[in-house]
Amino acid sequence: MEMIRDIYRTRFWLSVIVTFTGGILLLYLAELIGEGIWQGVVENLGTAFFFTGIFGLVQEYILKDKLVDVILSKLNLKKDIDRTGIESIFFGISDIDYGFFLKKAVKNIDIVHVYGRTWTNSNVDEIKDRLIRSNCKIRIVLLDPNSLFIPALAAHYNQAPEELKQSIKYVSNTWKEAYLEKEQVKRRKTQSSIDLYYHTGFPANSLYRIDERLIFVQNKMTKGKSKKLPSFIYSKLDKGDSLYNDNLLEIEALINEAVKVDWSQL
Repeated sequence: MEMIRDIYRTRFWLSVIVTFTGGILLLYLAELIGEGIWQGVVENLGTAFFFTGIFGLVQEYILKDKLVDVILSKLNLKKDIDRTGIESIFFGISDIDYGFFLKKAVKNIDIVHVYGRTWTNSNVDEIKDRLIRSNCKIRIVLLDPNSLFIPALAAHYNQAPEELKQSIKYVSNTWKEAYLEKEQVKRRKTQSSIDLYYHTGFPANSLYRIDERLIFVQNKMTKGKSKKLPSFIYSKLDKGDSLYNDNLLEIEALINEAVKVDWSQL
């Protein structure tokens, strides 16, 4: 990028020198011509070429320099996007069409959040459909009801600890119902699965991996709930590191540390 800027500036100063020199030569030529109509023409032309050309180039340089800054910043941004795999950015979770992505899932669905009661109620039907009609491996990771974070998190949500535990159990049973529906259907053509995990780690963010996309939702640091949560969609890249890969490693590490829930014990 700096090379492009240097080339542009070199060409600019060459143009300034040529314009300045041309104006001087025309004015000198006017003196050699002597008095007469051609002297006036050449002198006016030299003056106009000298001043107007210089000011025009300076003005053009200033404008183009700003334009170059904008272009270079955009190119750097695109480079960062291509390198990290950022696909979309949202100011609120209500702007994300989870159903659109879930309908297309064919391999993997990973869901990581504290309990996500509203999210689960809104998207459970799509996931049940994938469970019955595809070979998706579905993994849900919730905060363990016995986690040491429960009291502090309940206070953060302006809830009683027992209320938060009941929400986790409610969502857990919702996923158990999905598991039982799959067991009743038992379609031989599909090899889908659904597993539930409880983790005791710090519930920093919510993560939703759907095949080769991963949705990252930043949780609030202040008390209370809000739908205005900055959210990002990352795409899996074929080469190099990406935010998708980093967050997927986080999901895998969390599952390795978590406890797999026995459906029969719920």
